[in-house]
Order: sequence, then structure tokens, then C-alpha cells
Amino acid sequence: MTKIELAERCQASPMLIDQYVRDGVIAPTWITKLGRAGKTLDLHPMSAAAVVLMAMLGEALGGNSPTPKRVVRALHQKIEVQWRNPEPTDLTVDQELESGEILQVTIRTRFIEKARALVAA
Repeated sequence: MTKIELAERCQASPMLIDQYVRDGVIAPTWITKLGRAGKTLDLHPMSAAAVVLMAMLGEALGGNSPTPKRVVRALHQKIEVQWRNPEPTDLTVDQELESGEILQVTIRTRFIEKARALVAA
């Protein structure tokens, strides 16, 4: 899936997808670089799960909070497992805040179901 296709399906801008690639929100293992200069990106469909989750966390925690990106990066491996396993389970991750406190985030996997539907559309 191209960056443009992912952006359109997730109702995001291509610039936001570029930012997510640079920030590691979309896991490097979900990206294949194509073309002579390697500038064209082929993104695994599970990248949509990261985009959908970022939108949900951004709404809940604020668009400028660094926590959503940290949470999504920490969940990459669990997202991969859940993407391949259609049986819903909760995903949990502990995230250290700037204050030093630990935030335990538990997320229902409905975002993966939504991402699958967007990719299939």
C-alpha cells in the first residue's frame, strides 16, 4: 500500500504518514523502500492500525502529547501479533511519563478491526 493510499483510507494527510514513518510510529519492519533511490514507500496494511491508534490516543491525550507515539512504538510487536490473530484481546503497555510516573495503558483491539476494514475498503 502506498503512502497516499494509506493516508486516504485512514483520512490522514500524506505529510502525517511521512511524519509517522520518521518518528517510528509506523514500524520500520512494516516499510519496504522501492525505486532506484528508495524514496517510494510500500507500507504493510498493518500500518493502518498504527495510524488509527494514533488518532484515538491523540484525541484522548492531546495532539501535542508525546505519549501516543511512545505507546504505539511500544505496541508494535503486539499489533503485529494481533493483526495476524483475529480473536480480540486487550493490549497492555507500561509507559514512563516525563514526571517519572508509570502509566499503564490497556487498549481494546477494536482499532485493529477498524484498520482492517479501512484497508479492505
